[in-house]
Amino acid sequence: MLVPFLASLPGHTAMSVYGAGPLWVYGAVAAHSDQEAFYQFDPRLPLGWIRPIPLSISTDSTHSTEQFPEMLVHPRAYQDVTVLSIQIPTKHLNYFQPEPLPFPPVQTDAGLIIDGITPAWLLTSLVRLYQAAGVAWIAVYYPPRKKAIVVYSRVEIQKPGDLVVMPGE
Repeated sequence: MLVPFLASLPGHTAMSVYGAGPLWVYGAVAAHSDQEAFYQFDPRLPLGWIRPIPLSISTDSTHSTEQFPEMLVHPRAYQDVTVLSIQIPTKHLNYFQPEPLPFPPVQTDAGLIIDGITPAWLLTSLVRLYQAAGVAWIAVYYPPRKKAIVVYSRVEIQKPGDLVVMPGE
């Protein structure tokens, strides 16, 4: 259902999303609007309507999680996909960051699976970061299906809405 839904949206235009839904839908809409303005509503934040925050690709090849102790980021590279596991031990991550949060570089000729419980604004920020970096495709792990759902792709082998098995499962 994701492909017809995305086809019904205008491309390369500003978007806003409001309401409850799976994070992979938020990620797909953020990717579909390309790098145009994207707003999402978060009732927990004082502004309500927010944009994805600026993130950066770390130049540190070891990419230590000590760079931001409030969030643990662990990339695992496989032949055709990188799994980016994210944990927020305190279950809260501040939206207002003084500097762009650094994330590890990943293979751009392979896919990326984002795994972990994150706020929607962080997920949409990550999708946009790695989309702009040229990653082949991006999927979000969806625990109820025990698979990842592709939210963005620039290659034919994966299309938005495709289900991807996590490596090792």
